[in-house]
Amino acid sequence: MWKFCEEFQERRAAVTEETVDQFMAIRPLVWRGIRSDLVVPTTDNKAEAKTDEAGDGKVTKNQLKKLEKLRLIEEKKAQKAKEKAEKAIGSGAAS
Repeated sequence: MWKFCEEFQERRAAVTEETVDQFMAIRPLVWRGIRSDLVVPTTDNKAEAKTDEAGDGKVTKNQLKKLEKLRLIEEKKAQKAKEKAEKAIGSGAAS
């Protein structure tokens, strides 16, 4: 244990303000997950779905499930917004 502590203390002593500033600097996030600009595939265009350039050009089954789930969520949000707008118009006309 003392060997580990000694090595840790040596590494910690080597840290400078510049090292801390570099570590804490705001950097662009490199995201390797599903990109937000992907086309949400439907049953008609699964083969035409875009993928990350770094990948092998194929969309995995798990990615398709996630994209379909996102599409369904967006549809529900759009439907709720439409119903809310219709309700607001209906209550405004009744006044």
